[in-house]
Amino acid sequence: MKQLSFFADENIPAELIEWLQQQGFEVSGIAKEHLFGIDDSEIITKAYNENKVIITQDSDFGKIIYTLQAPFFAIVYLRPGHFDGIFHVPTMELILKNAGQIEERTIIVGQRKDTKIKIRIRHI
Repeated sequence: MKQLSFFADENIPAELIEWLQQQGFEVSGIAKEHLFGIDDSEIITKAYNENKVIITQDSDFGKIIYTLQAPFFAIVYLRPGHFDGIFHVPTMELILKNAGQIEERTIIVGQRKDTKIKIRIRHI
């Protein structure tokens, strides 16, 4: 299996991006590529063309996928949003343990409440 690479939405904190890179993953994204203000549907297309997993705290990506039937590689949606990057590290660790299930047209929702983490993996 090819190693996953990620595209970080603008709401993904630098600490989480750095942690992913320390784990050996390639991570590009809005900040790294200076794409601030780009439309979410353009992000989906860009990530699809580059076989990258979008990592976000924004539920709009799921809405776009379902309403526009847009082709996409995979999306990791982290909940709750707007926490520092370190908060999401345990969630990403669990998601990465299940990386073998991540393939084209996969949505992964990772939700953390206190120390309890739940992930849902859905193939569309």
